[in-house]
Amino acid sequence: MNRNGSVSILNKIAILHGGDSLRSKSFRGTVWMSGGNGLEQGLRLIRNMILTRLLAPDVFGIMAIVLAINLAFQSFTEIGIKQSIIQNPKGHERDYLNGAWWFSFIRGAGLYYLAYSGAPWIAEFYNNPELTPLLRIAFLSIIFNGLLSPMAYVALKRMDFKRWVGVYHSGGVLGVLSTICLAFVIPNVWALVTGFIVEAVSRFILSYLICPFRPGLNFARNHLKALFNYARGMLGLPILTFIFLRTDIFVIGKLCSASEVGFYSMALSLAQIPIQFSTVITEVMMPAFSEMQKNFQRINQSIYKITSAIAFLGFPGLVFVILYGKNLLSLVYGTQYATVAIPFAIIFTTALFRVCSMPIASVYLAIGRPELHRLFVGIRTIMIIIFIYPFVNKFGLTGAAAAGLFSMFIGYFFQVSKIGKITNLNLRRYGLIFLQAAGVSLLGIIAWMILNPFLLSLPLFGLFTGMVTSLVITYIAFRLFYGTGKISTIFTTE
Repeated sequence: MNRNGSVSILNKIAILHGGDSLRSKSFRGTVWMSGGNGLEQGLRLIRNMILTRLLAPDVFGIMAIVLAINLAFQSFTEIGIKQSIIQNPKGHERDYLNGAWWFSFIRGAGLYYLAYSGAPWIAEFYNNPELTPLLRIAFLSIIFNGLLSPMAYVALKRMDFKRWVGVYHSGGVLGVLSTICLAFVIPNVWALVTGFIVEAVSRFILSYLICPFRPGLNFARNHLKALFNYARGMLGLPILTFIFLRTDIFVIGKLCSASEVGFYSMALSLAQIPIQFSTVITEVMMPAFSEMQKNFQRINQSIYKITSAIAFLGFPGLVFVILYGKNLLSLVYGTQYATVAIPFAIIFTTALFRVCSMPIASVYLAIGRPELHRLFVGIRTIMIIIFIYPFVNKFGLTGAAAAGLFSMFIGYFFQVSKIGKITNLNLRRYGLIFLQAAGVSLLGIIAWMILNPFLLSLPLFGLFTGMVTSLVITYIAFRLFYGTGKISTIFTTE
């Protein structure tokens, strides 16, 4: 790229960063969310690298079950407070926020009572009495999450992402650092549970420090009705999402040993890093799509651009994980975790396509049609319920990962088909994105075939070579993508 081209790009970035248009807000939001999320996920990776060398695999297996059950209780009564505030044009008004806060508080208090009472039965199901106190402490996060200041969601609505980063990702960082410190003092599962609670408490406190709010008793009937209507549209969606995401842990926890659950859960944690970064898409694009919800042409153009960015940057990473997953797991967690290299690659594939589906999911939520998103989440949930048990029973951990991938593809197919009818998305153009990205990524396979015979005795050097190759391919993909004008216009649609 010549000097004039570089200056041009820098000028565009300066304009986007300083403007007050939707595209400028989206650009700044992406920068803030990427930075905050990148810091938190980087620290989580470092935490896991440290903890896998301090704690036994069965500790992570027990914690995976605790987290899955905690998410289960929250999902069964999720009413979409955050999404309703962002989507509703009057979601920032005081009367609306009062209703949202009391809804969330009552839900959290009632849910904690049920979860606390049910902990002994859950422990009995898994034949592990140790789960009862662990669950009762972990369930405290439900209360703190329910008491989060609704003004933090208003910050998202107004695309003031630096405040949300200060609340959400700073709380995550504090939780991660606490867990690392506690693991040296309490080298067992209690270090993980305590760090989990510290994370929830930190977000609760930071939400009121950064986004102050004092709940009141002033309500407006039309606002309460709007909350109920949106909650009705969301009904069942979090449950279905939870079942799809955590059914594998429940089934593996019942059919396999705690150590196997630990191996699988840590591979899952590493493979789902793309999902963690996808929060940038959902948090930035939902308010942006909400602003343009009447203009389907703009929405379609945004879907093409975002999906292209994900595919062209994600497919080289997928090739790297498939070819070098065993080496990567050995480096990050230790050699014993290399046994789950195949499930790791399958889970990563599922995660990548789930990220690709998120722009479309954000559109459904932004235009006030959460029931459509619920439909497609329901399809993939039904699929995984059908296939998870026989797959795990016959193929073990690999079967669990494969059931998730198969279910994701089916749900994604129907989701894309529907959006084509609603917004007139060009499905041929959409599908061509993936073919082009896959074509570019073939360079990684060719490089591996050429270099691998010389690197078999040098696994770490082979991993380094694979990383460099992947970065080169990503750069080539970026240049091809940028050359078509897509990257440069992601935030420039008026």
